[in-house]
Amino acid sequence: MVSWLWCGGLPARASLCPAYACRRKSSYVGSEGGWLRIGKTRVRLSHPKRKELVPQNYACNISHSQSWLSHMQWMAQKDALGQDMFLVGPPGSLPRRLAFAYCELTRREMEYVSLSRDTTETDLKQRREIVAGTVHYVNQPAVESALEGRVLVLEGVEKAERNVLPVLNNLLENREMQLDDGRLIVAPQRYDRLVEYDGEEMAREWNLLRASERFRVIAIGAPVPPYRGNPLDPPLRSRFQARSIQPLNYQELSDLLSLQYPDISHRNLSSLVQFVLTLRTVSTTLPGGPVDISQQLHHVLEILSDMPGISVEELLLKIYPADLLGTMKTFRDTVEKFEVKETTNKIHIHSLVPRTSQGKIEVELHGTSPSKSNVFGDKSDGVSSLLVPCGPHPDGVTTNGQEQSLIEESDYVPTEVHEDILARMIQSHKTGDFCLVGGKGTGKETLVKRFASLLGYEVETVVLYQDMTSRELLQQRSTLPNGDTTWRTSPLVNAAREGKLALLDGVHRLHPGTLSVLKRLLQDRELSLMDGSRLLSHNHYKATKAFAGLSDEDMVQR
Repeated sequence: MVSWLWCGGLPARASLCPAYACRRKSSYVGSEGGWLRIGKTRVRLSHPKRKELVPQNYACNISHSQSWLSHMQWMAQKDALGQDMFLVGPPGSLPRRLAFAYCELTRREMEYVSLSRDTTETDLKQRREIVAGTVHYVNQPAVESALEGRVLVLEGVEKAERNVLPVLNNLLENREMQLDDGRLIVAPQRYDRLVEYDGEEMAREWNLLRASERFRVIAIGAPVPPYRGNPLDPPLRSRFQARSIQPLNYQELSDLLSLQYPDISHRNLSSLVQFVLTLRTVSTTLPGGPVDISQQLHHVLEILSDMPGISVEELLLKIYPADLLGTMKTFRDTVEKFEVKETTNKIHIHSLVPRTSQGKIEVELHGTSPSKSNVFGDKSDGVSSLLVPCGPHPDGVTTNGQEQSLIEESDYVPTEVHEDILARMIQSHKTGDFCLVGGKGTGKETLVKRFASLLGYEVETVVLYQDMTSRELLQQRSTLPNGDTTWRTSPLVNAAREGKLALLDGVHRLHPGTLSVLKRLLQDRELSLMDGSRLLSHNHYKATKAFAGLSDEDMVQR
């Protein structure tokens, strides 16, 4: 049994987080600065210079799983030994959140890079910018982390081109790197010996920079094969200590979901968990690698909590579209084995009640079934209420100070099929983002605009094309009239900042390696942009501001 314990100076918000509060009675004042103990492993807590770079609100659920605690203990051991880490596992957010949680627990500043096929050497080392007619070299995450002693998180190593990551070989092995501006990063022990014999002035004259002994790299990637991607370069692979991050087993996943969703019966939870684990096993022979939907199961359970009689099979198809992946037979066999199949129901919108004070809108959905039975639990009228997020103008979208409907009533002709799809879009919107798949001329864009009009969103359309790069998806390089370089944010980033509904039109045209840069935005509502700025989710922004003791103006400046 692995446990973890804060010693010496708990965070100010410790009482708000179960993971901090669970061991608080055992906490005591340790040595100066404090330390963190995970099992029998102790790690010294850091004193961050820039507290806003320490991740927040990621460690809250770590204490609920022994598997996750064992991963954290292993990371603490490697950190204590000064070794870089490689977290290998199925595609998903778990490895990244473990890395962020470790940085939060140890109060380590962190730099994040999402790798794709468009990542170049300049995205890791230094980028040239023109300011007032003069060329300046701006340090990128790898260089900043090495100099400031931060943790560098590289996610998606299997998607990067094979000639990109080897530029980090010398930095990983010897903690040395030649920079484009002529300076040289030197390992801390070697730099200290040079300063001892020749002095600090001589080291600066030689353009030498000292790497921090606290610098660590955490790489995250999926194994290739069975998953698609570029295999890791063998010399680069030997620089890391690897750890396999596997999904939770039956007992741990059942316990975690029972804690999070106490209203759902143990029998239903058990059937869903068994379905997920069986699908993971039978999909090992499918092209593209094994399928694990355990991290998406909360989408199903949140809707089931409000609509107990909804078709479970339909909800599972939302997180694993077997009909589109050509694995419908495998899916149906697994569904029938664990008795999670339900009668297909038709639903439509019954009414909408805006609740602007909460930033949400109450939507009443009415359900019918072939047997005309009540498909929404105990409510005799077959009506179920969902509290879903809404835009800033649920009674009509304001554009340039004028009331303007996103779609005229005459442009939308309600049919039974479209009303059913629209209700299911609102149902999916309760738990996150969704993707509409259909042929040309089937009314996808019209449905999205009708959806936005009902919920008070302003639509920001992002037209995607085949040769679009990940950089163009987030920020584009631009030049000012005086010749200075700048970065222009994309419509997608603007939509995220202003609370609009981003419509990614033609997502099937993008290369999977390009689309992967959006996974952190979709899963955590966070982004690290090329100009050095970062987008944080609402909750993480508030927690970071409180932890760092900064005002909104300070956060913008940083």
